[in-house]
Amino acid sequence: MGRGVRRPWTAAAAALRSTLEAYDAAAARDVFDGLSHWHGIDVVAVEILPLLLRRLAEERPETSREHAARCEFVRGVLEECLFRVARGWAEGDGPRAVLSAASGLPREFEAIGFGLALRRRGWRIIYLGTEAPIETLRLAIEQLRPRLAVVGLSEGDRYGHHDATALRRLAIRVRLALLGASAEFAASIGATALGPDLIAEARRISVDAVEPLRH
Repeated sequence: MGRGVRRPWTAAAAALRSTLEAYDAAAARDVFDGLSHWHGIDVVAVEILPLLLRRLAEERPETSREHAARCEFVRGVLEECLFRVARGWAEGDGPRAVLSAASGLPREFEAIGFGLALRRRGWRIIYLGTEAPIETLRLAIEQLRPRLAVVGLSEGDRYGHHDATALRRLAIRVRLALLGASAEFAASIGATALGPDLIAEARRISVDAVEPLRH
């Protein structure tokens, strides 16, 4: 769902958060699995988890050692849950997408969630981790010839205005989608900015994937 028309994910986020704040990893995994069953893993990853993480960031002082320890625990448990679901997401015979996430929560999880949303629609996901160097992206695109490359931009726009030329070169070789970029910046380098409704974006891109691969 789009951020402007949010369904009531607050209760779901609160249920998962309560297990994490109690440092109960087993209960958190059970709640995560239940939410994924009822709502879909893509909804959990792009809607519920970012909401939970933003609430944690807003309500706890960033300098608190207790808060820092809790955040690390939350990251570890949620990463385990996400990558358990993502196991094997590079396999199959669908179109390939190369994905590099921005560092930092919740943007990292949003990118992984977008990859899971593509996976649910038949894509093979090649995940390069957080802030993969441009050269790594270029080599992956050259070797794998994916239908899509997705690059997450951090708050500081690490790839953005400082490496616009390198991104523009990537966009010549492959359809390039940017997560966390303005529509104006993306258009200026021949890329597409992903909107806030990442599930709708995955659906739209999947429909568009019938277009021929650019060389």
